[in-house]
Amino acid sequence: SLADRLEKDAAFRGKVRGALIYPAFIFTVLIAVGALMMIKVIPQLKEIFNDANAQLPWATRAVIWTSNFLAAGWWWVLLGIILVVVAFRFYIKTEKGMQWWNNLLITFPIFGGINRDIIMARFTRTFTLLIETGIPILDALNALADVMDNEVYKRSLYKIARDVERGIPLSVPLAKDKNFPPIIAQMVGVGEQSGSLDQILDRMGIFYENSVDEKTKTLGSLIEPIIIVILGVGVGVLIFAILMPIYQLAQLQ
Repeated sequence: SLADRLEKDAAFRGKVRGALIYPAFIFTVLIAVGALMMIKVIPQLKEIFNDANAQLPWATRAVIWTSNFLAAGWWWVLLGIILVVVAFRFYIKTEKGMQWWNNLLITFPIFGGINRDIIMARFTRTFTLLIETGIPILDALNALADVMDNEVYKRSLYKIARDVERGIPLSVPLAKDKNFPPIIAQMVGVGEQSGSLDQILDRMGIFYENSVDEKTKTLGSLIEPIIIVILGVGVGVLIFAILMPIYQLAQLQ
């Protein structure tokens, strides 16, 4: 039923968002902790080093310079970030910017593959629902294009709909469109010949939902060690930058 379809779609979107929230949260916390150390902790150590008049290693000088920059001009950094975000949002609202951004979303390494599978899952699931309710294929394609939130696929669907309107079987323009994987056109062709297009599309929807589920789990497994490595490198640099001068001071005494 329509209610079941909508419920499954909402659960699917929630699962994808949930898989990506944790890495984003960890990354944000790391940035916040690093900024806090640079603004609050490092300046106190800098005074100790200045009083001792010690020759500081390059890593310590780099950390102190970064700390001074953030402490004195953190609001410039914040203002710059805000301006970049605002300019970016304005740009992607333009036709050229939206096309560039939507294309980046489906071509960016790792994330692009997940986004393409998400779009395919929604396409096949929604197409199935429209066909099952008795809507003609041409009207269903136009309806799908209207609600598609990716401009690249929106244009593809409108073009495919024009071909179908001229009497061309759906599988033919799907096979020619590089944005749709070959398996979609092949399975649609099977569905057209067997008269079971809705069932074929439903199975494809399940396939892509499972693919997204597996890829998001794999992505989470990959991101965690990457975050740990970044954290380890950052902590290592800070420890080296802080402990080396302290060790040198202890040696002098």
